[in-house]
Amino acid sequence: MRQLLLIIAAMLPIALQAQDVITKKNGQNIRGKVLSVTPTDISYKTEKSPDGTTFTVSKDEVLSISYDDGTSTNFARSGTIGMQPIQAQAFAGDSIKPDGVNTYRRGDLVLFKNERGRFRKGLIIGLKPTFAIVKASGGTREMPYDQIAKFEDK
Repeated sequence: MRQLLLIIAAMLPIALQAQDVITKKNGQNIRGKVLSVTPTDISYKTEKSPDGTTFTVSKDEVLSISYDDGTSTNFARSGTIGMQPIQAQAFAGDSIKPDGVNTYRRGDLVLFKNERGRFRKGLIIGLKPTFAIVKASGGTREMPYDQIAKFEDK
């Protein structure tokens, strides 16, 4: 009986470490077991209650999932302009409606005028209350919302 208890006690820390970790965009980490990932939601059970309630979180709120087998899935909106990668998760906020009409989101392609008065395309990588952080071929710029327009390639 003692040997069985020693084996269980030795394996308990390994079992507790073998958890999936859901990282939300607000920085919160949820430890547990991911049950399913659908196009809109992620279902999971928490580490503290593996046989209890099944929770669901919107996929839009999740930055990444690190699975217990060492693999991970990243849900952050990111993209590239030229050959420069954009790390969207470094910026806070997912969408904003600054004028009550237009909605801007991280990952939106926008048009703006550069310093020479030429129209350029850029990608929104961050949102602030009064300006968007736009990544373009010339670098990163802070652009007031009234100086950008959504670009729709038709």
